[in-house]
Amino acid sequence: MNIPIIIIHQGNPFYLERCLHHAQVYNPNNTIYLLGDESNCHLANKQVKHVNISDYFSSAKDFAKLYRHQTTNPYQYNLFCFQRWFLLREFMEAKHFQRVFVCESDELLFCDVEKACAQYFDFDFTLLDGRFANSIFMSHQGIVKFTDFLNFAYTDKYMITCIDNQYTRCFHKGKRISMGGIDDMGLFILYTQHYTNVADTSNPVDGCCWDTAIYQSYGFQMENGIKKITWIDDLPYATYKNGELIRMLGLHFLGKNKMKEYLFFVDDNKKHIDPKTLKWMMFKQWIIKIFNGFKRFPFFARRFFQKHSCTFWRKWYRL
Repeated sequence: MNIPIIIIHQGNPFYLERCLHHAQVYNPNNTIYLLGDESNCHLANKQVKHVNISDYFSSAKDFAKLYRHQTTNPYQYNLFCFQRWFLLREFMEAKHFQRVFVCESDELLFCDVEKACAQYFDFDFTLLDGRFANSIFMSHQGIVKFTDFLNFAYTDKYMITCIDNQYTRCFHKGKRISMGGIDDMGLFILYTQHYTNVADTSNPVDGCCWDTAIYQSYGFQMENGIKKITWIDDLPYATYKNGELIRMLGLHFLGKNKMKEYLFFVDDNKKHIDPKTLKWMMFKQWIIKIFNGFKRFPFFARRFFQKHSCTFWRKWYRL
């Protein structure tokens, strides 16, 4: 049986459709499950099966009662980052899946995930740099362990202290000096301190590598704020610190870099599309982004002052 590909997303941003497209083009024999909501159900087709999140959300709701919000991220967004793992567990158990590949909606795949994950079948799951989960191979045993760990982390006194200590690193003498805080990535870090059967896929293996984040170097050459990519036979390669060209199995457009995805789109035949032919499509997305920016002005204003406040206190204390 081919490994199911799971994509979890609420809403219908432009990059979700491109994520699904790349997953289908490079994995034509794998069923893709979009665990979403009413806004993205129209993306379903013969290969992409749409599943309503609410049908597998009972344990996720239970976790919400334990959750403590310790981050500058919006409450619902950050809570859902945790809840998606409970959602995944319920869905895997309902479908009796023993292994799945989880792809985040801002990831573009450039590989057959079955072949790319074959060497990790003995692990509970994979992570990138010990915390990123944008392209991970997950076993049923792994998701059970991690969700049980999340419940344990928010009920055990010692673990709560560990989480609080992790959060206090965002402050100095009572003043916030860094954005962010506790999210599921932070709990992945704590998890790997207690469980060892987790593989790290952020380093090149046999000339291939998964991308942690397009705007972070991790030993690769950078160009215009993102990894320098060379196209060879319509596949993306990044130049590693030793000069070796490494084939990127997937590219992760984390945060504000999502608009740069258009530089890397492929067509139905896996041919890299010239970005110049996509300029009108991206122009439309910029207009939408600007319009949404007006609607979300209070959020952006709050983030702006939070960020500059952190910068001010870091300079004040010369950190």
